[in-house]
Amino acid sequence: MNPGLFRLLLGDFEVLSESSKSWSPIKRWTMNRTDAAPGANTWGFRAAVLDGRPAIEVSNDGTSTYLERGESLVIG
Repeated sequence: MNPGLFRLLLGDFEVLSESSKSWSPIKRWTMNRTDAAPGANTWGFRAAVLDGRPAIEVSNDGTSTYLERGESLVIG
């Protein structure tokens, strides 16, 4: 495993409804599980912008700027 910094941006999330067979954008992302101690979440998920559009960033820059358990992002 590489112990260095990483950054991954994810955008344009959609889900496919089984009943209507249509795609719908995901507008909220909620952190339900994490192994980080409260206040010590130095890696994980946070809001970002990718090509001018809302996105989710997964990274580990060592700051306490990531979602804690139960927190949500509005992404669209």
